Amino acid sequence: MYRSSGPLGPEGEEARTTTDAVYYRMRREIATGVLAPGTQLVHRKLAQRMGTSTIPVVDALRRLEGAGLLETTPGQGTRVRKWEPHEVQEAYLIRAAHEGVACRLFVQRGTEEELTAVEALAAEFDAAARAGQAEVCNVTDERIHLLIAQGARSRELLRLVENSGLVLLTIGRTMLPLELANEREVGPLGIHDSLIAALKSGESGRAEHEGREHVLEAWGRIAPRLAKHYRHLNILPG
Repeated sequence: MYRSSGPLGPEGEEARTTTDAVYYRMRREIATGVLAPGTQLVHRKLAQRMGTSTIPVVDALRRLEGAGLLETTPGQGTRVRKWEPHEVQEAYLIRAAHEGVACRLFVQRGTEEELTAVEALAAEFDAAARAGQAEVCNVTDERIHLLIAQGARSRELLRLVENSGLVLLTIGRTMLPLELANEREVGPLGIHDSLIAALKSGESGRAEHEGREHVLEAWGRIAPRLAKHYRHLNILPG
């Protein structure tokens, strides 16, 4: 069974290759804004900074571009992707579709142990929300959805869910100015209750619907913040 590496990097295990190490380090730097949107990436300079040859760097860049975090323009090279406001809703809609399918397949293929683990993580999320720990909420939420995708027993779907989650994490940390990014909600409490109830119901159609709605509700919370900053754009939920 393919295991996810978590939202920012591998959990509990070392990167297996030099390419893995470069990939995880760079995607963490992109997701946290260390490598800011629009930053040009030069193979030789990256290799020097990473302490490796250019071959692992080239391989890692290819993987990061496949994940949607980089963009290459002929004659201009490779840059960290700079997200446009109108692309954010598209990213949430794509994630919603992936999440719906993952929940449908989880009902069909997931185990009782995995469902129990999802419930335990949801309890951790609520505890973090009560404590006002926004960053813990963010990471725990992504772990919940990666575990659901793992239970779907589809390597390709897990890859898509992992990539789309990383894209949303990156957008949330890099698109909004600091004062708006700091308005991130801790919670809300019980946000996973209806999703877990649908997974426990054994009804694949209900689970798919709740999976989609869970992501679209998140879009409904972030859209007003984006609209507040990008007033000239029509990016409210809809």
